[in-house]
Amino acid sequence: MTRPFIPFPIFPPYVYWRPNQLRSFPTNLAVADRLAQIDPAAHPFINLWYVDRYVNWIAHNWGAENPHRQYHSCIMGLEKMLNWSFAHGLSLVDWRRKDFENYAEFVLNPPKAWTV
Repeated sequence: MTRPFIPFPIFPPYVYWRPNQLRSFPTNLAVADRLAQIDPAAHPFINLWYVDRYVNWIAHNWGAENPHRQYHSCIMGLEKMLNWSFAHGLSLVDWRRKDFENYAEFVLNPPKAWTV
């Protein structure tokens, strides 16, 4: 019997986030271990790299008065999207219209296991 996918936090809290870091990726070893357990067809490491690059790019548009709120808002949606993709064995770059529709339905009506 396969174990159900358990969503996990991927991004660090804002106080620990270092934009454009040049160290190993991801820097959190627990996240790296979880990514290694995901179906390779979902390309977890490259998907996370793309999302991290997006967060670094979009951060340039955040206002100076509340970047921590904008970071949190940004990563919450991206983390949910990544976890949903991983749970379905999909790579974000391979999403098709049906995947977007299924994800939108998931966001509107998430399973109880994802809302606790």
